[in-house]
Amino acid sequence: MSKKSFSSMAALFFLVVLFLFLTGCGSVIKIPKPPSDLIKEYKSTIVTPGGAGMFNSGVQVNKGDYISILAEGTINYWAGNPGNTFGPEGRLLIRVGKKGFVKRYYPPQASFVAAEPGNIYLGYAGGPIDSFGESSTPGYYRDDVVHYAVDIIVWQKNDPVRIADFLAEASRSDPKNKVLKDLAEGFQKRKEMVLAEQKAKKEIEDAKKAIVALQGKEVTGPKKMPERIGGAKPIKGKPPEEAKPATPSAKEEEASGVKDAQKERQIAELNEKLPKASQALKEARGGRGKVNLLEKGRRGDKTAANLRRLGFAAICCNKA
Repeated sequence: MSKKSFSSMAALFFLVVLFLFLTGCGSVIKIPKPPSDLIKEYKSTIVTPGGAGMFNSGVQVNKGDYISILAEGTINYWAGNPGNTFGPEGRLLIRVGKKGFVKRYYPPQASFVAAEPGNIYLGYAGGPIDSFGESSTPGYYRDDVVHYAVDIIVWQKNDPVRIADFLAEASRSDPKNKVLKDLAEGFQKRKEMVLAEQKAKKEIEDAKKAIVALQGKEVTGPKKMPERIGGAKPIKGKPPEEAKPATPSAKEEEASGVKDAQKERQIAELNEKLPKASQALKEARGGRGKVNLLEKGRRGDKTAANLRRLGFAAICCNKA
């Protein structure tokens, strides 16, 4: 490619990017104005090709902030060769702070907790990169064209139930938006796990409390009669008779036995319920654990296989 044609292409690309910024066409999700009270900060930006390294998005986060990333678009990693055009999955790079480790974008679980305070940096892997997203071969980026549109959402708090409801409503308003739909479905699964965990916890607590209450009840039975009624005195000349303990009637004994049997049956039923609730809690926590692994940047076997097919290494990708 001649320098003249390259300059013309760069100028055309600049005009396209400028148009996108001015018209607001670069956003992935349509955020209501004013933003929902769930959202601490929202920003839509564009990752432009042609330059290696990470750029500051301008979004600053605190340690513990919960962040979601949505991205779409394509970048041609070798102008004039359609076979080297890729979307943001596995290519878009995200980093928090100047010294944070880089993460790759893998939808729909593109959400994570900020491990440290700092600005969010974005970039893309157009060649070999280090663990911070910086390139050792900046020359590989010069002929890249097109762009990625990236939305950054910093949530007020990590509340999967409310976030899922918010994203579901946004997806219904924009049904053709696949990126938004995938994120909404991912949070819907998290919501179901959280609600299942809460339900299992409550069942366990209620069962334990009921067992303690039943075991703590006094054994039912007839009350002992007082030894002397009305302070009666013994008759002269006769030795005082010892008070005989009251003998329960057959009906009282039967009623007492029925109540005790009912109590034992209730305790047995609750003891049977506890293991089931504990297993449900274990499964719910296991599901959340898998989601947490995904949010830490670990990809599934299918995604890893696809990346290997495209020639990606764990942290390095080479131009063909």
